[in-house]
Amino acid sequence: MKKLAVFGVFALGLSLGTAYCQMDIETGTVSIGIAATGQLPLSTLSNHAGPGVGGLGDIEVGAVPGIALMAKSGYLYHFQYRDETLTQVPVLGGLKICFPQSTAYVVGELGADFVNTDRTSGSFYTFASNVNNTFFSWDAGLGSAVGPADLRLTYNVLNASDMLHSMTLALSLGFSIWST
Repeated sequence: MKKLAVFGVFALGLSLGTAYCQMDIETGTVSIGIAATGQLPLSTLSNHAGPGVGGLGDIEVGAVPGIALMAKSGYLYHFQYRDETLTQVPVLGGLKICFPQSTAYVVGELGADFVNTDRTSGSFYTFASNVNNTFFSWDAGLGSAVGPADLRLTYNVLNASDMLHSMTLALSLGFSIWST
């Protein structure tokens, strides 16, 4: 039922608005934004990390009408699951492509994900530890930009060399705080 409610809110966001995404992205325009995001670990990552929350900052530069180059970074904290806590700092770049005559867009990003895993307790067989890793990561998403608001559903892979064990699904609500 919760999945249906999330999908309904997302579909409503895609259908709202009078401004079209393509009309907002023109050659040479620059936009800076912030977003609150939540992540749900999928597959075997859900055995090691709880749900995550955090904030992201991004910059978009219009390349041609309807297409923007993007850069994004932020901080996400995954709540403790069993005895492990996961934090991540994604640093990604990519493309945002708007659908014609629509508020909807698709996005794809590649980059680095700095991941810290903190095991808070040990047992006879395992020890408390703190491990830092840097992974090549990517994501793909579908969103809707209505005025300064931006709602996005994203499939994330935190470690491209081990996709099956590092997937999350994210929902972000962002706002453009400055644009030319």
